[in-house]
Amino acid sequence: MNELSLFNPTEMATSFEVVTTKQLAEILGVDVRTVQRAAERALDFTSVLSQSTGGRPTQVFNQEQATLIKQEIAKHHNLSRSLIGVSTDLMTTKDIAKALNVSDRWVRNTIEKLRHNNSAVFENIQFNSQGGFLLNETQVTAIKLELQNHSKVNALSPKTTLEKQLLIQQAMQLQSEMIEELQAENERQKEQLTEQAPKVEMYNKLVDRSFCKCLRDTAQFIGEHEKHFLQVLQDKKIIYKHAGHYRAYADFSDCFELKVYTYGENKTGQQLLVNVKGLELVKKIFKEVSND
Repeated sequence: MNELSLFNPTEMATSFEVVTTKQLAEILGVDVRTVQRAAERALDFTSVLSQSTGGRPTQVFNQEQATLIKQEIAKHHNLSRSLIGVSTDLMTTKDIAKALNVSDRWVRNTIEKLRHNNSAVFENIQFNSQGGFLLNETQVTAIKLELQNHSKVNALSPKTTLEKQLLIQQAMQLQSEMIEELQAENERQKEQLTEQAPKVEMYNKLVDRSFCKCLRDTAQFIGEHEKHFLQVLQDKKIIYKHAGHYRAYADFSDCFELKVYTYGENKTGQQLLVNVKGLELVKKIFKEVSND
């Protein structure tokens, strides 16, 4: 019989009316003494029958009694299942040693060490009738973690429910710390952008200036005839001519710059230049004109 079906309290063979201690032990795959101890804990022996086998009286159990015994064994046999989430069982040092694949001596030494260190977890430790330790899940978890710290237990071994909760808490704490770090980094970047904004603005202005072109060069740059270029910009109310010089309308003044130059003997002239923003403007205008 496999272990899973053995400890499923709802499963019990129905092919017998009564069963002896020995027979029940064979059915459940445990020793006779285990059945006897479970029966003592689970049953009122005034209701237990006995029969003579080979001249010796032996106890016999009906199906209901056998099921109670089976359930009792399920609570105390193979208690390593508490390492994977069952928190109601108490484990002996041998149970823990078997579950963690270490010696019973290592488990006992670890308990004594933790108790000596005044661990609050072990203040209310329980004992069985033979004076051995009976440990709850919190205590088992503490033992397991201590053994892991000394490489006596594989960190990938089954986790107790408490360990899983601790891991979740640690993950949430780590996530919170990461979020705080990202927020702090985001604030630092905002501060840097604020500090650099004036420098960026000044740089952009300098770049814009370095790309200024006169009207003739701009027309040539975008592939338009100069006369047609000037006429379209005037029709679109972008520029106008005054006293022999071109000027930009106020709405588009940021797209142009007025350059003052000197020629001849103390004579000055003015020239309208197209900056980068103005270049994008005229490109858009002549694209629309070509589509008409």
